Amino acid sequence: MVKCPFAAAKKALRYLARRVLQLEKEIAELLEDLDQLTQQACPGLRKTYGIAVDGSLLLPTASRSLRLGPLYVV
Repeated sequence: MVKCPFAAAKKALRYLARRVLQLEKEIAELLEDLDQLTQQACPGLRKTYGIAVDGSLLLPTASRSLRLGPLYVV
């Protein structure tokens, strides 16, 4: 049980900090999975300078949603 507002705030921040650390671990794991998948699905795009995991996911998704057809990188 919390006895003062300062202790309550400290407890809430502690819980938030733990959740942030857990979310960062989850994000790292998911990015590793996405890295492998995007390298298999569009290796040419991934070799392009400045295209990382998030960019290589965004471009093909955007082209499909805009009905531009598949993206090909030579």
